[in-house]
Amino acid sequence: MLLDLRLKRYLVLLTLISFVSTAAFAQETTETDHGKFAQVKKGHLVPFDGWCFDDRATAKLQANLEFAEQKCDLRVKKYLQGAQAAFDMQISNLELRIDTILQETTAVMKIKNKEIEDLEAAALKRPNDYVHLWALGGFTVGALTTVLTIVAMGASL
Repeated sequence: MLLDLRLKRYLVLLTLISFVSTAAFAQETTETDHGKFAQVKKGHLVPFDGWCFDDRATAKLQANLEFAEQKCDLRVKKYLQGAQAAFDMQISNLELRIDTILQETTAVMKIKNKEIEDLEAAALKRPNDYVHLWALGGFTVGALTTVLTIVAMGASL
């Protein structure tokens, strides 16, 4: 994140410097409030081609550079504050959602546990004495099996 911020700052600064220097190159070679500059050819006063700026023009370029840095810093701070506010709001919304889900889960668990206790109490109130039914069922199944076996044997003889 910090590297991205530095890279963005560097790119914005580089872009602004290129615009500022292009605007300075596009000016005429007359003296204005912004200062004056003129192109110096090789062999005149310096041994290379270049531009010569007076103090006003140099001050203007330096001031533009400083203001561009400050402007960039302000834009970055504004963006970061907006992003921080948005992220803080998302975090608070998620925390609220977690609290709501926990409360809902707790309420459902209480209802479930109460229902289990009620069913256990109801089951324990009724006797579990079905011996007579099992005996009657066993006798009935045995008698039917015997009768069906005799009928099947008698039909086959």
